[in-house]
Amino acid sequence: MEEPPTAISVKNLVKKFSTRSGAVASLDDVSFEVPLGKVCVLLGPNGSGKTTLLKILAGLLRPTSGTYAIGGVDGVDDPRGARANIGWMPAEERAGLYGRLSGRQNLAFFGSLNNVYGADLDRAVGNLALQIGINDEMDKQVLQTSTGAKQKIALTRALLHNPPVVLLDEPTRNLDPHTVLRFRRLIKDHLTRQQKKTVLLSTHQLEEARKIADVIVIISKGKLIRRLEGRELEAAFQGKSAEEFYLKAVDNEWEDLEK
Repeated sequence: MEEPPTAISVKNLVKKFSTRSGAVASLDDVSFEVPLGKVCVLLGPNGSGKTTLLKILAGLLRPTSGTYAIGGVDGVDDPRGARANIGWMPAEERAGLYGRLSGRQNLAFFGSLNNVYGADLDRAVGNLALQIGINDEMDKQVLQTSTGAKQKIALTRALLHNPPVVLLDEPTRNLDPHTVLRFRRLIKDHLTRQQKKTVLLSTHQLEEARKIADVIVIISKGKLIRRLEGRELEAAFQGKSAEEFYLKAVDNEWEDLEK
């Protein structure tokens, strides 16, 4: 069977930050690929390097060394071209939104940055707000909305310009269970199965990963521990509790896990 095209390619990625005691590696020689039209989950504990990796892929940080490509565009040589292929939702509480503007005004502004105007903007906002469940709070000032509402608006913003690749940093945190289920359906049924988009999202919640992932990339202490897909992904969970799998994986005890 022919392999699907690669939507995200990460090769030998290193990111070091300077501290008083010297350079510290947040990412250490990370390499993996994500096929087109799949959901890939970055799974790992807080501080494992997930957000750093997503920010590099979003063009917000430059790697110390290594390369990456989004939709076949080299992100180091052509960061603007790579960014044109992505929608980005950060994990920060305000999610990069302007607090004194309404959700609708924020979406109009960010849509204009991606050349989405007029009837196209209204159609995209209307469809996405309905799918994500944000209609009731669209006309409030963002600073007056809940954290969950901010996340919904940020997700809508990430999808406005119909990007082929979507990067989401802990997108379901602070969302109620009903909204989490709606989000999962949006990702699996609408974005990947119908629209063939590629989604890369981070989480430290194993159950989230199990229910939504086609591919799981496990990261711990800046290192890639394992990439799981297909039968290997199914086999990894068989006969093990979620807690056993997760703790052994992130502690890099994979040989013990496979016994």
